[in-house]
Amino acid sequence: MSKHPAVFLGILLLTVVASTTRGKPTSDQNQFPAGYVPPGEVIFKQHCAACHGADAKGFGPARAALKIPAADLTTLAKRHGGKFPYEYVT
Repeated sequence: MSKHPAVFLGILLLTVVASTTRGKPTSDQNQFPAGYVPPGEVIFKQHCAACHGADAKGFGPARAALKIPAADLTTLAKRHGGKFPYEYVT
């Protein structure tokens, strides 16, 4: 019988500690600074590679679901008079 109060107090203590730490944010290690912009390679992998493919040649895994095939991005400059079309891409 004397063990039950100790177990009860232990469970109560764990519950209190768990409930007080729940609402607190974790450390800022995983948060980016306010003006952070990921590298282009990361943006491409997250937003473009599904259609254009990892090599940007237009053969990504989602290509079959597209009504208009994804463009070969490796020929952008060639298709725009030898100059990379920054404004068009942005």
